[in-house]
Amino acid sequence: MVSKFSIREVSAHDPLSEITELLHCAYAKNLAAGLRFNAAWQPESRTRERFEDGFGLVAHCGIHVAGTIAVCLPERLPYGTYHPDGLVASFGQFAVSPEFQGCGLGAMLVEEVRGRCREHGAKYLALDTAKPADGLIRFYQSMGFEIVGEVDYRPGTNYPSWVLAQEL
Repeated sequence: MVSKFSIREVSAHDPLSEITELLHCAYAKNLAAGLRFNAAWQPESRTRERFEDGFGLVAHCGIHVAGTIAVCLPERLPYGTYHPDGLVASFGQFAVSPEFQGCGLGAMLVEEVRGRCREHGAKYLALDTAKPADGLIRFYQSMGFEIVGEVDYRPGTNYPSWVLAQEL
């Protein structure tokens, strides 16, 4: 099933309204569970801003937007309590349409991000997610990410987060 997807960089011609709607749909179950992830309700302008922080990828299945991810290019910085010894790229606004979840598309998107971040000189790839989001944490750990720190965006969110990272 994975072979039916195409992944490419987000362009100015992409319908950000469709990508934002995908984010809302993919994050709806987290919102229903009481976790106020920004991607569950953000406006289209925020979707655009996140892509402009570095680059974005979009996955298609035919003409349908099936997944997306936003990447911040490598920086030398602390990420919450995580203080790595090299350049860190990070990603967020990561979503796969509910109809395509479980078929490997998320792993494909992350693998594409790994390669691009290595090309940009990143030593580490990191992300953060809500501490109570056990399923997401297990998903990231299954892809080799480890909990390395904490970050807290409250009151923008309503939960503290784990920082997860892996060496590239």
